[in-house]
Amino acid sequence: MDNVLLGAAEEMGAAGGETADTLVRNELCTGSSVIYADTLDESGAVVSTPVSRRELSADNNRLSPDVVNKAYTFLKKQKAPFFEGNKYVAVIHPSAAYDLRSHPDWMEAHKYAAAREIFEGEIGELHGVRFVESTEAPIFNGPSLFSEEQRNLTVAASVTNDSSASAPFGAASPYKVTVAETLTEEQAAALVGRKVHIYDASAAGLAGTAEIVGASAADKCVWLAEEAPVVLSAASGAADTLWPGEGGDSKDGPCAVYGTLFFGKDAFGVVDPEGMGMEMIIKDAAQIGGPLNQFSTVGYKFETAAKILYQNRMVRVESCSAYSGVDEAN
Repeated sequence: MDNVLLGAAEEMGAAGGETADTLVRNELCTGSSVIYADTLDESGAVVSTPVSRRELSADNNRLSPDVVNKAYTFLKKQKAPFFEGNKYVAVIHPSAAYDLRSHPDWMEAHKYAAAREIFEGEIGELHGVRFVESTEAPIFNGPSLFSEEQRNLTVAASVTNDSSASAPFGAASPYKVTVAETLTEEQAAALVGRKVHIYDASAAGLAGTAEIVGASAADKCVWLAEEAPVVLSAASGAADTLWPGEGGDSKDGPCAVYGTLFFGKDAFGVVDPEGMGMEMIIKDAAQIGGPLNQFSTVGYKFETAAKILYQNRMVRVESCSAYSGVDEAN
């Protein structure tokens, strides 16, 4: 009544395609050119231009037509070649696309698709850029540092240039931060390698971003890389904190940041080694079914490689969205 093997093969095929896309996406996220969405006021006027991801907020740093125009201008000044029709192409997450669709300059894909070949997933055009929507477009966000109820770690004390024997973490003099929270061994282990935004209460603002290079549950502390930018000392009536550093301005909650990838022609290459493309392997019940022919297996394997070929032919625009509070990293 239910062809389980056929359904499993379809699911595995979809999973294989997504895995291949993710591998390519991860390579493209290493691009060296980044534009951060402008900080806008309530009237839509530009207040400032961020220089790092930690400055982006869900309310004030969304993808705007002007930022799209900046990305187009960047590629044009770099002499990145166009695709057919003298257009560049961008891969955008649906949550980020939400902020562009209602703009009067937005042109839906169906209005020009009859005249030009359309890309799979293409949704529209703005300022000389054709947009392809994909859930594989990168989302940068970080899980809680402590618990579901508390994302942050509270600074109790800090020591600069901690060269003690208890901190051999690949940095000559790591920055030791003692926290108020009691960490479990699992929590401490999970913190190593995480990035954190550093909130300086005395200055009432962000002081920088650093990587946790070590953590100790017994000592209730973490060690930050030696380039940690500030000496933390809690102000009266306030507390310095460490909060997840993979996303945007998330002191009061999660803040997903979306990477929209803008390309000129041949910016990157994807290679399927000869004879090693996607292969679906199905073993039916007659082959491995056991004594009662009850079992079958389905799986896939592939080899691939992706590489940025020209850094000056691509740029990543990072922005927030109305969905920054709910979307998780991908």
